[in-house]
Parts: sequence; structure tokens; C-alpha cells
Amino acid sequence: MNADNLGGFKLGPGATDNVLQTIISPNAVFGGAGSYPLEGGYIYFTPVGNPTLVYKLGLNQNGAPLFSKVGQSPDSSAGRVGVGVPTVTTYKGQPGSGIVWVTDVDAGLKAYKAVPDENGNLVRIKIPPTGGLNKFLRPAFGDGRLYVTDNNARVICMGSPVSIPLNCTGPVDFGDVTIGMTKTLRVECTALIPITKLNGITIQDKTFQASNASLPQGSLATGAQFSLPVTWNLTQASIKDAAGASFAAVQPGVKTSSLVISTTNGVVQYSNSLPITLQGNEVSDAPFLSLSPQEVDLGGIVVGSDGAATGLDSAFVLSNIGSSPLKILGYAFAGTEIDEDDEGGAIEYTNTTTSEGRSIIGDGFTSSDLPPIGSIVAA
Repeated sequence: MNADNLGGFKLGPGATDNVLQTIISPNAVFGGAGSYPLEGGYIYFTPVGNPTLVYKLGLNQNGAPLFSKVGQSPDSSAGRVGVGVPTVTTYKGQPGSGIVWVTDVDAGLKAYKAVPDENGNLVRIKIPPTGGLNKFLRPAFGDGRLYVTDNNARVICMGSPVSIPLNCTGPVDFGDVTIGMTKTLRVECTALIPITKLNGITIQDKTFQASNASLPQGSLATGAQFSLPVTWNLTQASIKDAAGASFAAVQPGVKTSSLVISTTNGVVQYSNSLPITLQGNEVSDAPFLSLSPQEVDLGGIVVGSDGAATGLDSAFVLSNIGSSPLKILGYAFAGTEIDEDDEGGAIEYTNTTTSEGRSIIGDGFTSSDLPPIGSIVAA
């Protein structure tokens, strides 16, 4: 609904409800929706017995807000009432640091990266298991810790290890880096305890690069300092090296990863690893077309029913996330059959046509809102 005009029942055009948008979920939603205003804006909700669904904010042809489904969690919620409201936290409001927390009466607390990956999946973050939690629960946060209650009347607290062996600068922010370029920054570290050995470095996203050879050899005394270079490599060689992995996706926007330094400590009861956040904004100097979602699910329809006469509606967001204006040259849709005479099995494409003000984008599929051919989508 419009926060400045809550509308009303059947007070919209044609006696429809006066709302901005109605989202049909696959099952009942009791807990409500959570939101994340950064990186374009997202909302999250969890229907009973279904995955947590993710919708991204966009605009329709009239400039009004429009949410489109862009992803979902890889797992489903309990098949009974009680899933909590998705709750989103960030590190000091920084883009790329968002985490979605979902409480479940059976599976317990679950955490995901707030922005789905290029395949539309919410990436699960590993956390200690809690067991089933109370119905409709929202985690409470304070001083770097998280609190929930389970269905056995226990309060559970989670937080980062207090005793860390190193104090290192972070998060490491690379700022804007253009696709095809590299940027190197240095991480400065100080030993907080005697350290017998620095065992090595691991980085999840291979476009961020650091070498074990840059670490000091041998033991470190308390107060010893060292620095190590970390490179964000967006050249083609780096991207090819990461081919086939989710982190190899080349698309403008905020990217994050973590560098973990593994240690053998000379003092007990200290963590033997230190994670350091790496982040940066991937930039394209050229236009860059983005479609969200890349697959639109219209659901099902019964042939011969009243609904078949009007059809089903859904939406996707077409945007230019590059740094230069994007010109629309044309539209085409893929056929449903592959030419068997073509040895390569190439897919045949058909240019779109218009009829009664709507673009024909496939057999039985039309759109009224595609930007006109020749139009410019601003950066």
C-alpha cells in the first residue's frame, strides 16, 4: 500500500482494491514480511511449508513501485504455523553486509545473505544449530550478539569469539573497481598474543586474491606487526580462473567476501582463525542490461475457466546497471522447438511484434510495458 494513502476495499479503478500491488503467495503467511532498503531494496516473507521468498523493488511504466520475485531460500519452512518474520541486519548500514534471519519452529534459526546470488538462491550462512524455536519469533540483537528462545523455554545467545589472536584492519573496502581492472590494498595486523605460526590464508571468492607467501614466517610475539597485500582482480584471466563457480559472476554491484587467517596460538582459549571482510563495488563503464528475475513464473491456469479469459499477470524489472546509457535495439523470443536439421541444435529466435498496443513475446504471452525500441535506459 501507499504509506501516504492506504487506499480501501474496492475503491480502486474498476472496483478493485486501491493498493499498489497484490502479491499472491503459494500458502498462508502468518509472520509478516521483512525488508532490506539497501542494494535496490528487497522484501522477504515465508509462506507455511515453503521457502523464504525474495522480491526486489522496481518501478512500473507509470513510475509506481513494483516488486518482482528474484529468488528464494534453498530450503523450506516448517509445514505448520509459526515461522517468524524475516529480520535483516547489516554491519553499520553498509551495502553488501546484509543478513536475513528467519526463525523456524522445527529447523530453528537460519541465516542467509540478504541479496540472492545470480541463480536466485539465498545463500545459507552456517551458524550453530538451535533446535526448534518459539512461534512467530524475531531475534533480538545487541552489542554484537543475537538472542532467541527455544520451545523448551531456554534463552540462546550467539556472538563472535571474544578472544581473537590478531587485530587486523577491516572491513577492507576497495571502493569502485571497473570490470577488467585490478586494485590492491594492504591489511595491517597486530598480534594480540604470542603466536606460534601463521598457517595460511583462505578466501572464498577467488576474484579477491592474497598469497600465503606474504605472511611472516615463524613465531610472532605479542605486539608484532605485519601487513599483507590483497588484490581484487576483475580482469578476464581472474574471471576465467573462477569459471563455473558462483563467485565468478561478473555483474555491477556491491560484492563481499571474507579473508580468513589461520593461526597456531601460543596461548590456549583463543580463536585459531580470524575472518576479515572484503568488499567493493564492481563497476561497468559500458551499459549493462539487468533482468530481475531472469525467469518469470506465472503459476497455473485452468483452460476454459473464467481466469483463462483474462490470463495471468506477473512482472520483471529491466534496468541498466552500467555507467553509460543503454539503447534498446530490439526484442526477440525463443521458439519452443529446436531445429533438428541444425547440427548445433541452435535455438531459433523470433522478433517481437505488436497488436492492440501490446508486444507479443511468445505463444500466448504479451507485455504492455516493454520500453520502445530505440529508447534509452539511463545509467
